[in-house]
Amino acid sequence: MKKNIYLCIIKNSYMSHQYLRRQIFSLTTALLLVGSLFCCSSQAQDIRFPGLWTGVFFQNHIGSWDWNTSLSNLANLEDRNFEGIDYPVSAVRFQFVNLISYHHNQHWYFSTGLHYQRNYPFDDRYNNEFRPFEQIEFRHKISKMAVTHMLRLNQRFIEVKADKEYSLNHSFQYKTSLNIPLRIISEHKKLYLSAYSEEYFGISGPFIDDSFCEFWLYAAVGFQWRYSSRLEIGIGHEYLVRNSLLDTRISWYPAINYIAQFNWHRA
Repeated sequence: MKKNIYLCIIKNSYMSHQYLRRQIFSLTTALLLVGSLFCCSSQAQDIRFPGLWTGVFFQNHIGSWDWNTSLSNLANLEDRNFEGIDYPVSAVRFQFVNLISYHHNQHWYFSTGLHYQRNYPFDDRYNNEFRPFEQIEFRHKISKMAVTHMLRLNQRFIEVKADKEYSLNHSFQYKTSLNIPLRIISEHKKLYLSAYSEEYFGISGPFIDDSFCEFWLYAAVGFQWRYSSRLEIGIGHEYLVRNSLLDTRISWYPAINYIAQFNWHRA
């Protein structure tokens, strides 16, 4: 009798776990589809341009702590003119992100960091932004697919050049990331698919023009040829509300990212 009860509990637990996995997968798929609908909407004052995204990421693992640093840049590859305003070929946004994480276990990660952003970094339109943040991540697997859910709270100090000061704005962002192995050659050599959708929601501040203010999509094929080195090549998309009239900036771009990973605890 006890054995049957025990087997029944295990069976019910397994079925509940499978149901939860299916629900999480359905939610993730729905978020990607909803995000795609948002990014496909347009208005008369949209700015659209083809771009190029390049990024370098350093991931350092030290016991239960992670220290991640990244440098990235989005460039406009084509001269455009919208409403009599020239948008020449130039860098559009440079970003530097520094983050420290503590992982309580294999699922939960708690982080804090600083995001520095410089818009139009090499011409007179530039402005700076300093963005301290706090975030929480939940990581799990659905079959062989690794899934990460990230929620981040941002304190955005955006430069107002005319007043020579910085205004404080608050926002939060939600990101769903997927990593799917395509072909495993050896322990540290594999081909994989990487994708994410990332939504930004404004909370308060003079530069918060809409509650849904920014959306990113990314999908790439990656190749890892040793433990510490990966290269991803794919396509990205940005949808950004740029003023109080809810005009947008929309860009599709090829994306190239190099990821270096170091495990000091293992070494």
